[in-house]
Amino acid sequence: MTYRLPGRAVHHVNVEPGMQWRTTLRRAWTDPDTGTIIGSGRYTANGSPTGPGSPITTHGTVALRAATRTGDTISVDAALYADGAGRLDPMEGTGSTTLWRNGIRVGSSATPGSGDFRVTGADARYTMKIESQRGEPHRLSTRTTVDWTFRSAHVAGSRPLPLPLVRFSPPLDTHNSAPAGSTLPIPLSVTGPARVNRIEVSFDDGATWTRAVVWATTLIVRHPPGTGFVSLRATASDNDGNTVDQTIIRAYRYA
Repeated sequence: MTYRLPGRAVHHVNVEPGMQWRTTLRRAWTDPDTGTIIGSGRYTANGSPTGPGSPITTHGTVALRAATRTGDTISVDAALYADGAGRLDPMEGTGSTTLWRNGIRVGSSATPGSGDFRVTGADARYTMKIESQRGEPHRLSTRTTVDWTFRSAHVAGSRPLPLPLVRFSPPLDTHNSAPAGSTLPIPLSVTGPARVNRIEVSFDDGATWTRAVVWATTLIVRHPPGTGFVSLRATASDNDGNTVDQTIIRAYRYA
């Protein structure tokens, strides 16, 4: 069946004991995102803002790590478009992935969120910068950047790198929109043993930024009147000095 999005559909199925049903949501211009509903329930995907995914997350049955170190090779496989629940949208943008070691550029990949970099074994401070942008049909999350800093040295075998991330889960409508002129509390979560240091909000696609109020694990955003887009920028760090600075331009709309 074909539906125009955003939209709603009700399916009536047999819910006898032991019977299971699977529903698949497929967009014409991306891979399928699948959820399972047993009996009755609700499945939501692609809620804004879509941004950098969790360092260890799942799309279908495939586990993804943002970056790992195997011996003296750092491999990046970062999801840049995950919704607030961690569901990944594999639709790629255009951009780059660049790695620095102690301030010296190691190399760069022309694919945002992907690359393999050969490094030396000695302990060092690394900076990884990922930039991605996308146009139509995307009108949200049009530009995403994430900068990680972390320490790493030679390992035996393979280990995930300690890369914190901030995730936003605003209560939006089916158009990924919030009411204009209103105050919106946005739940926050941080991966790993990290803490949020600062969050900023922009209503002009990142031309100017204003520091936002954060209460515990909730971000408070006051929308201006009219229509427009909200961009979000966040920094976080852990006790080992690993940091993240991430930006989502046009994270969601207000109207």
